[in-house]
Amino acid sequence: MSTLSVRKIAIAAAMLAGIIFVRAADLKIMSYNIRNGIGIDGTADLDRIAEVIVSARPDIVAVQEVDSVTRRSDGRDVIDYLAEKTSMRPYYSAAIDFDGGRYGIGMLCDSEPDSIIRIALPGSEEARTAIIAVWPDKAIACTHLSLTEKDRDKGAEIVARKLAELSANGRATFMAGDFNAGYDDPLFQILDERYGLKRQYPQTPTFPSDLPTEMIDHILTGGGCDTTLSGIEVLNSQASDHRPLIATFSIEAGNK
Repeated sequence: MSTLSVRKIAIAAAMLAGIIFVRAADLKIMSYNIRNGIGIDGTADLDRIAEVIVSARPDIVAVQEVDSVTRRSDGRDVIDYLAEKTSMRPYYSAAIDFDGGRYGIGMLCDSEPDSIIRIALPGSEEARTAIIAVWPDKAIACTHLSLTEKDRDKGAEIVARKLAELSANGRATFMAGDFNAGYDDPLFQILDERYGLKRQYPQTPTFPSDLPTEMIDHILTGGGCDTTLSGIEVLNSQASDHRPLIATFSIEAGNK
Protein backbone atom coordinates (compact mmCIF):
# COMPACT_ATOMS: atom_id res chain seq x y z
CA MET A 1 0.00 0.00 0.00
CA SER A 2 1.35 3.45 -0.92
CA THR A 3 2.22 6.12 1.65
CA LEU A 4 -0.53 8.33 0.20
CA SER A 5 -3.14 5.60 0.71
CA VAL A 6 -2.06 5.08 4.30
CA ARG A 7 -2.35 8.82 4.93
CA LYS A 8 -5.86 8.94 3.42
CA ILE A 9 -6.97 6.02 5.60
CA ALA A 10 -5.53 7.70 8.72
CA ILE A 11 -7.29 10.99 7.94
CA ALA A 12 -10.59 9.20 7.29
CA ALA A 13 -10.31 7.31 10.59
CA ALA A 14 -9.56 10.53 12.43
CA MET A 15 -12.60 12.23 10.90
CA LEU A 16 -14.82 9.36 12.00
CA ALA A 17 -13.43 9.74 15.50
CA GLY A 18 -14.31 13.44 15.52
CA ILE A 19 -10.69 14.60 15.37
CA ILE A 20 -9.65 17.55 13.22
CA PHE A 21 -6.01 17.94 12.30
CA VAL A 22 -4.93 21.52 11.71
CA ARG A 23 -1.84 22.02 9.58
CA ALA A 24 1.02 23.89 11.17
CA ALA A 25 1.32 27.53 10.08
CA ASP A 26 4.23 29.93 10.38
CA LEU A 27 3.84 33.27 12.13
CA LYS A 28 6.53 35.98 12.12
CA ILE A 29 6.29 38.53 14.95
CA MET A 30 8.48 41.62 15.28
CA SER A 31 8.83 43.60 18.50
CA TYR A 32 10.19 47.08 17.85
CA ASN A 33 10.62 50.03 20.20
CA ILE A 34 10.93 52.75 17.55
CA ARG A 35 11.54 55.74 19.87
CA ASN A 36 9.05 57.57 17.66
CA GLY A 37 11.39 57.22 14.71
CA ILE A 38 14.43 58.82 16.35
CA GLY A 39 17.57 56.87 15.54
CA ILE A 40 20.65 56.35 17.67
CA ASP A 41 22.12 59.24 15.65
CA GLY A 42 19.40 61.58 16.99
CA THR A 43 17.74 61.97 13.58
CA ALA A 44 13.96 61.52 13.34
CA ASP A 45 13.16 59.49 10.25
CA LEU A 46 10.05 57.32 10.17
CA ASP A 47 10.85 56.17 6.64
CA ARG A 48 13.92 54.37 8.04
CA ILE A 49 11.68 52.55 10.51
CA ALA A 50 9.27 51.59 7.71
CA GLU A 51 12.14 50.30 5.58
CA VAL A 52 13.32 48.06 8.43
CA ILE A 53 9.83 46.61 8.80
CA VAL A 54 9.29 46.09 5.07
CA SER A 55 12.66 44.37 4.69
CA ALA A 56 11.78 41.84 7.42
CA ARG A 57 8.28 41.08 6.08
CA PRO A 58 6.68 40.28 9.47
CA ASP A 59 3.05 39.23 9.91
CA ILE A 60 2.71 41.30 13.09
CA VAL A 61 4.70 44.21 14.47
CA ALA A 62 4.39 45.14 18.16
CA VAL A 63 5.47 48.80 18.20
CA GLN A 64 6.41 50.86 21.26
CA GLU A 65 7.03 54.60 21.85
CA VAL A 66 4.62 55.86 19.23
CA ASP A 67 3.24 59.42 18.95
CA SER A 68 -0.23 60.33 17.76
CA VAL A 69 -0.70 63.87 16.39
CA THR A 70 1.89 65.45 18.69
CA ARG A 71 3.73 68.66 17.93
CA ARG A 72 7.08 66.91 17.78
CA SER A 73 5.65 64.64 15.07
CA ASP A 74 4.21 67.63 13.17
CA GLY A 75 0.67 66.47 13.90
CA ARG A 76 1.27 63.13 12.18
CA ASP A 77 -0.39 59.93 13.39
CA VAL A 78 2.74 57.79 13.42
CA ILE A 79 1.10 54.36 13.46
CA ASP A 80 -1.08 55.31 10.48
CA TYR A 81 1.97 56.62 8.63
CA LEU A 82 3.85 53.37 9.20
CA ALA A 83 0.81 51.36 8.15
CA GLU A 84 0.64 53.25 4.87
CA LYS A 85 4.36 52.73 4.21
CA THR A 86 4.29 49.02 5.09
CA SER A 87 0.83 48.13 3.65
CA MET A 88 -0.29 46.79 7.04
CA ARG A 89 -3.31 47.48 9.25
CA PRO A 90 -2.75 49.91 12.17
CA TYR A 91 -4.04 49.68 15.74
CA TYR A 92 -3.15 52.09 18.54
CA SER A 93 -3.40 52.36 22.32
CA ALA A 94 -2.51 55.66 23.99
CA ALA A 95 -0.79 55.59 27.37
CA ILE A 96 -0.62 59.32 28.11
CA ASP A 97 -1.50 62.73 26.73
CA PHE A 98 1.66 64.28 25.37
CA ASP A 99 2.80 67.39 23.49
CA GLY A 100 -0.62 68.29 22.13
CA GLY A 101 -1.48 64.71 21.22
CA ARG A 102 -0.94 61.25 22.67
CA TYR A 103 1.90 58.80 23.24
CA GLY A 104 1.68 55.03 23.50
CA ILE A 105 2.04 51.78 21.61
CA GLY A 106 0.59 50.16 18.53
CA MET A 107 0.38 47.11 16.34
CA LEU A 108 0.73 46.60 12.61
CA CYS A 109 -1.06 43.51 11.31
CA ASP A 110 -1.10 41.86 7.91
CA SER A 111 -4.69 40.65 8.44
CA GLU A 112 -7.64 42.21 10.24
CA PRO A 113 -8.20 40.89 13.79
CA ASP A 114 -11.66 39.89 14.97
CA SER A 115 -11.27 42.25 17.91
CA ILE A 116 -8.87 44.62 19.65
CA ILE A 117 -8.53 44.81 23.43
CA ARG A 118 -6.89 47.80 25.16
CA ILE A 119 -5.82 47.58 28.80
CA ALA A 120 -4.56 50.34 31.11
CA LEU A 121 -1.47 49.27 33.06
CA PRO A 122 0.24 50.76 36.13
CA GLY A 123 3.25 53.03 35.94
CA SER A 124 4.34 55.32 38.76
CA GLU A 125 6.66 57.33 36.51
CA GLU A 126 4.35 57.14 33.48
CA ALA A 127 1.03 55.39 32.82
CA ARG A 128 1.36 52.29 30.64
CA THR A 129 -0.90 50.33 28.33
CA ALA A 130 -1.28 47.07 26.43
CA ILE A 131 -3.07 46.24 23.21
CA ILE A 132 -4.17 42.73 22.22
CA ALA A 133 -5.20 41.69 18.71
CA VAL A 134 -7.46 38.63 18.69
CA TRP A 135 -8.13 36.14 15.90
CA PRO A 136 -9.91 32.76 16.13
CA ASP A 137 -6.57 30.90 16.30
CA LYS A 138 -4.32 33.38 18.12
CA ALA A 139 -4.09 36.43 20.37
CA ILE A 140 -1.07 38.72 20.31
CA ALA A 141 -0.33 41.34 22.95
CA CYS A 142 1.95 44.35 22.65
CA THR A 143 3.08 46.29 25.69
CA HIS A 144 5.73 48.64 27.04
CA LEU A 145 6.06 47.92 30.74
CA SER A 146 6.93 50.35 33.53
CA LEU A 147 10.44 51.26 34.59
CA THR A 148 9.28 50.77 38.20
CA GLU A 149 9.76 47.08 39.06
CA LYS A 150 6.59 46.70 41.15
CA ASP A 151 4.42 48.34 38.47
CA ARG A 152 6.23 46.46 35.71
CA ASP A 153 5.57 43.07 37.28
CA LYS A 154 1.95 43.92 38.08
CA GLY A 155 1.38 45.12 34.52
CA ALA A 156 2.93 41.99 33.04
CA GLU A 157 0.64 39.79 35.11
CA ILE A 158 -2.45 41.78 34.07
CA VAL A 159 -1.62 41.11 30.42
CA ALA A 160 -0.70 37.48 31.11
CA ARG A 161 -4.03 36.81 32.86
CA LYS A 162 -5.95 38.20 29.90
CA LEU A 163 -3.96 36.06 27.49
CA ALA A 164 -4.66 33.01 29.66
CA GLU A 165 -8.39 33.71 29.32
CA LEU A 166 -8.06 34.04 25.56
CA SER A 167 -6.14 30.76 25.30
CA ALA A 168 -9.00 28.76 26.83
CA ASN A 169 -10.46 27.78 23.42
CA GLY A 170 -7.13 26.65 22.02
CA ARG A 171 -5.75 29.97 20.80
CA ALA A 172 -2.01 30.41 20.56
CA THR A 173 -1.00 33.44 22.62
CA PHE A 174 1.97 35.77 22.40
CA MET A 175 3.21 38.68 24.51
CA ALA A 176 5.66 41.03 22.79
CA GLY A 177 7.23 44.34 23.65
CA ASP A 178 9.71 46.31 25.68
CA PHE A 179 9.51 44.69 29.12
CA ASN A 180 12.16 46.90 30.74
CA ALA A 181 13.43 43.63 32.19
CA GLY A 182 16.69 41.90 31.37
CA TYR A 183 16.95 38.32 30.16
CA ASP A 184 17.63 36.88 33.63
CA ASP A 185 14.97 38.88 35.47
CA PRO A 186 12.80 36.77 37.85
CA LEU A 187 9.71 38.19 36.10
CA PHE A 188 10.06 35.62 33.33
CA GLN A 189 9.99 32.70 35.75
CA ILE A 190 6.78 34.12 37.24
CA LEU A 191 5.15 34.45 33.80
CA ASP A 192 6.17 30.91 32.92
CA GLU A 193 5.13 29.20 36.18
CA ARG A 194 1.85 31.07 36.71
CA TYR A 195 0.66 31.67 33.15
CA GLY A 196 2.60 29.32 30.89
CA LEU A 197 4.20 32.19 28.94
CA LYS A 198 7.59 30.97 27.83
CA ARG A 199 10.67 32.34 26.17
CA GLN A 200 12.06 29.86 23.64
CA TYR A 201 15.34 31.53 22.67
CA PRO A 202 18.78 32.34 24.16
CA GLN A 203 19.80 35.81 25.21
CA THR A 204 20.18 38.07 22.19
CA PRO A 205 20.85 41.73 23.16
CA THR A 206 18.63 44.43 21.61
CA PHE A 207 19.65 47.63 23.43
CA PRO A 208 21.28 50.06 22.79
CA SER A 209 21.17 49.65 19.04
CA ASP A 210 24.72 50.84 18.30
CA LEU A 211 26.33 48.30 20.63
CA PRO A 212 23.69 46.07 22.29
CA THR A 213 24.47 44.79 25.77
CA GLU A 214 20.96 44.16 27.17
CA MET A 215 17.94 42.19 26.06
CA ILE A 216 14.90 44.10 27.32
CA ASP A 217 12.70 43.40 24.28
CA HIS A 218 11.01 40.00 24.36
CA ILE A 219 8.43 37.80 22.64
CA LEU A 220 6.81 35.16 24.87
CA THR A 221 4.58 32.28 23.80
CA GLY A 222 1.75 30.45 25.52
CA GLY A 223 -1.77 29.30 24.86
CA GLY A 224 -3.81 26.23 24.19
CA CYS A 225 -1.77 24.72 21.36
CA ASP A 226 1.75 23.69 20.46
CA THR A 227 3.87 26.66 19.39
CA THR A 228 7.45 26.02 18.36
CA LEU A 229 10.09 28.63 17.70
CA SER A 230 11.54 28.12 14.23
CA GLY A 231 13.71 31.24 14.05
CA ILE A 232 14.98 34.19 16.09
CA GLU A 233 16.78 37.27 14.80
CA VAL A 234 17.84 40.70 16.02
CA LEU A 235 18.24 43.07 13.10
CA ASN A 236 21.34 45.23 12.95
CA SER A 237 19.56 48.55 12.62
CA GLN A 238 20.18 51.91 14.28
CA ALA A 239 16.95 53.53 13.07
CA SER A 240 15.91 53.57 16.77
CA ASP A 241 17.81 53.16 20.03
CA HIS A 242 16.49 49.56 20.13
CA ARG A 243 17.14 46.88 17.57
CA PRO A 244 14.04 45.04 16.34
CA LEU A 245 13.54 41.49 17.61
CA ILE A 246 11.96 38.99 15.20
CA ALA A 247 10.66 35.55 16.16
CA THR A 248 9.12 33.06 13.75
CA PHE A 249 6.85 30.37 15.16
CA SER A 250 5.28 27.20 13.86
CA ILE A 251 1.77 26.90 15.28
CA GLU A 252 0.15 23.46 15.46
CA ALA A 253 -3.41 23.69 16.73
CA GLY A 254 -3.44 19.90 17.13
CA ASN A 255 -6.63 18.06 18.09
CA LYS A 256 -9.98 19.70 18.70
